[in-house]
Formats: sequence, structure tokens, C-alpha cells
Amino acid sequence: MRQVFEAHRKAGIKLKAKKSKLFQKKIQYLGHMLSQEGIGMVPEYVERIKNWPPPKTVAELNSVLGFYGYYRTFIPEYADLTCEMNAQKKATKLEWTPGMDEQFQQLKDKFQNAPI
Repeated sequence: MRQVFEAHRKAGIKLKAKKSKLFQKKIQYLGHMLSQEGIGMVPEYVERIKNWPPPKTVAELNSVLGFYGYYRTFIPEYADLTCEMNAQKKATKLEWTPGMDEQFQQLKDKFQNAPI
């Protein structure tokens, strides 16, 4: 820890004690939950994903894909599950297919596992 503080001092970066969180078992940082087990998803975000309804417009689809995309590294086959949806991102009217609906649900199910 001394080396970290020294590096900050040399770089001219000032730290505020009351804004610092030291000796925490878990901490939320940049939209991720950091712990001894590794890097995971923030539980509140996973809950939002779980309750997200299927998009009805292209704008809603872009919002969904943007939000979900932040955690794409946690989800195996993310690109395969969103390929058909990504093809609709620039469409003038959203054509939501049963296949997209199934992939959307599979994606939500994978997020619920909240892998680390």
C-alpha cells in the first residue's frame, strides 16, 4: 500500500481519506463488483436486466444492447445471441421476430447466473 500512496504522491495525485475505501471485502468500481473471488456484475444491474421487457422500437433496442453490452465479457456466446438484434440497430422500424425473442430470453437467463 505504501508503494501505491508513493506513486500517487509522485504523480501529484491527492487522495481524500473520506472518499477512500480501504480494507473492504467487496467494492463496486466502474460498474463492476470487485471481491476476492474476482470481478463480477453489480447485483442491481443484473436485476434491471432480469426485469427488462423486450424492446418495441429501434431506440429501445439500442438502449438494451448498450446496457447489456457493458457486461458482454461475462456472457459466453454473447455475439451469437445478439447478432440478429444488432442487425436491426439501424433499421427505421423494429421487426422483432420470435427467434429474437427467444435469444433475448436466453440472454437474460445467462445474466441471471451472474458469473464472476
